[in-house]
Amino acid sequence: MALKFEELLRKIALPKRYFTNNFIIADQYKEEVDAFVALLSQCSGSEFNVDKQLVIAAKTATLCETVKQNIEHIINAISFFENADLKSAQEEFDTLLNSIKDDIFISTIDDWVRIPLGEKTYSTRFRITPGYRYFRVRPVNEICNSISQNADELFHIPLSKRAYTNNERFSLAGFPSLYLSTMLPLAWQECGYPSKYYYSEYQYNYSYDPAFNERLIDNELRFISLYSPDEICNWGISIKYSNFDLWLEVIIRYLNVYPLVLACSFVNQSGKVPYKQEYIVPQMLMQWVQRNNPIVQGISYFTCVDTSMWTMHWCAYNLVVPAIPPYDDKMYSCKLREKFCWTKPQFFTVPIADAEYNKHDRMFVYHLLTDMKSAVRIKHFPTELFELFNKMMNVCSCLMSLLDNGATQNMQLALHILTSIDDNCRQLKVLPPPLIHRKKPGQVVLAAADIVVIAGLVCRTLARMKQSCYNNRKRHR
Repeated sequence: MALKFEELLRKIALPKRYFTNNFIIADQYKEEVDAFVALLSQCSGSEFNVDKQLVIAAKTATLCETVKQNIEHIINAISFFENADLKSAQEEFDTLLNSIKDDIFISTIDDWVRIPLGEKTYSTRFRITPGYRYFRVRPVNEICNSISQNADELFHIPLSKRAYTNNERFSLAGFPSLYLSTMLPLAWQECGYPSKYYYSEYQYNYSYDPAFNERLIDNELRFISLYSPDEICNWGISIKYSNFDLWLEVIIRYLNVYPLVLACSFVNQSGKVPYKQEYIVPQMLMQWVQRNNPIVQGISYFTCVDTSMWTMHWCAYNLVVPAIPPYDDKMYSCKLREKFCWTKPQFFTVPIADAEYNKHDRMFVYHLLTDMKSAVRIKHFPTELFELFNKMMNVCSCLMSLLDNGATQNMQLALHILTSIDDNCRQLKVLPPPLIHRKKPGQVVLAAADIVVIAGLVCRTLARMKQSCYNNRKRHR
């Protein structure tokens, strides 16, 4: 069955998540790329006219062969690495990068990408929200004056303290790197949802020609940009009809690079372990960046954390730049210090974990829950309204438990619970019209309008808590 390219891109969505204890990167990668090649062979451009279909057919015929070669390079590199032949692994990886050097997207920090096409060169952006502000987060247990008064504490780890650097997706222990996110909530998520942390906002110093006030992109940091299939698909929805040649060039280039993007986008969620197989290829890519620093200085990539709670709220991405030499007397990168300026660290406690901050919410929910329990004892409810009232009491009890145990909560779990509570409250707002009740002697009937008022109170309390947790930048300021 023929596939549209948009359908292909939706079917090969990233990241790939696995939940098994028997996760083996080589086997899972082979399984995923086999599925990808099978889908790729079904793309014919059937949504276009005959002339364009012929152009697509010619391009995809060559593409399938080069994609298979790229896959083979990655499989070989993983195999060499797992057999402790690191030299051969890097050589195989260098061969891969050399074969796709004209297809990899190289961008500026704010996602401008140049696409040469014939005699023209196009400049475009693939991400919906290119970065203008950048954030870095450092988890802590309490306020620390040595961090609060020193902006460098939120810079990269100095080379003199390289022993404290950890293995990350795109960096090796012992090699400091500067990790940034284009939105504060994403930086917080990437650090594991800490309940207490410091953060700094970064600004990038763009290069300009003072005579003509034109931006000098060639003098700025350049990033290998790893885009998700969804980002490329969304970019191409309108471009494919307004500029077919540009759209096809981008699609072919992306599909040729996809085996590398895929290899950098595995998530094994079976538990925290010291050796993360899914980091093999991303770390090789960072080592290639360090060896080829005059060509490219960092990596721009979409997040692999679970953002299902906020898919409609933002489209942020991450940046990682190795600490580029030369270094100053404090062993920080002179180049990165020149390219960035940033604020002094600001301390923040997530509101749901701050007993002092949410004491009024806890008091309100407690009294509301007490009043509702009392109402159940002294008032009579029609069956339909009793079920709704009981559901509201369950919502309040859940919210109360969440607030009481906020300091010890898993923050990711707490946010999922808040989302679930919010969904319940939204349902409570959709109530049947007031019913006409027959009042028996000695009975007090609670009308539907009363239920609406109580539901509104619960919803407003929840909204305040969610606003505090999700959009915490207002409190920062």
